[in-house]
Amino acid sequence: MSPGEAPPGKAAAPGDGGTSEGVLRPDTHADLHGEVGHALTRVVGSTSEDVRETLRRLSADLGRLGVLETDREAVEVVLAECMNNVVEHAYCESPDGEFELKLCLTRESLFCRVEDRGRPMPGLAIPAGDTHDLSVELDDLPEGGFGWFLIRELTRDLNYCREEDRNSLSFNIRLGQAD
Repeated sequence: MSPGEAPPGKAAAPGDGGTSEGVLRPDTHADLHGEVGHALTRVVGSTSEDVRETLRRLSADLGRLGVLETDREAVEVVLAECMNNVVEHAYCESPDGEFELKLCLTRESLFCRVEDRGRPMPGLAIPAGDTHDLSVELDDLPEGGFGWFLIRELTRDLNYCREEDRNSLSFNIRLGQAD
């Protein structure tokens, strides 16, 4: 193993060229079907700029691994909504927080986990993600409130839990399902 390289399946410390720098690497563990995947663990700062940079790097990494553009777009929508929710709601837009993004890519799906130490979700539950009436005048359309609907539509196995002072949101995004 070269200096600064993490053992297979482990994240290296930030700035040492390991997985926290945004490169998906082969992992030694397998998914439920025995398929070996590529893993990424990244510590993300609690600013919009940190989220944008993380999304940019992740999209590039997924592209290099052959993930279709339509799948990368779905991943970006879901992760942007999740990470921006952490920035806006868990950390109330304080630039002093950070959270962890953990991903495992297999041939058929991308498993994602977002963990933070911010405020818990209201009622300790994932919001409903209701649809909105879009048949209204343009000026009457809501500005927001579509995020959880999109997350629910584009993921499966969506789970949230709060343990001690840590939030954990996990889900899978199926790949290669575009028509």
